[in-house]
Amino acid sequence: MVRGEADDITIIFPYFPGARQDRKRRRGEPMNIVANINNLRGTAHDQVVRLRFMTADLHSAQSQALATRFDNLSAMPLFI
Repeated sequence: MVRGEADDITIIFPYFPGARQDRKRRRGEPMNIVANINNLRGTAHDQVVRLRFMTADLHSAQSQALATRFDNLSAMPLFI
């Protein structure tokens, strides 16, 4: 990414680590989903790159509200 020519990067997570921890259980404990997204956003902070994140079937819709430009794809409509 450092020497690339990309203006937009889409990162697709079939499984997002920490997605089940969408609320704090103890005071001072970080929410993993927010920490993971912020770490990934920091990788492109030095360049003018727009990052977009896509996941599949997150644990809760609440997790999606915690980050901007974050799309959650669901496979459930295929089975219903």
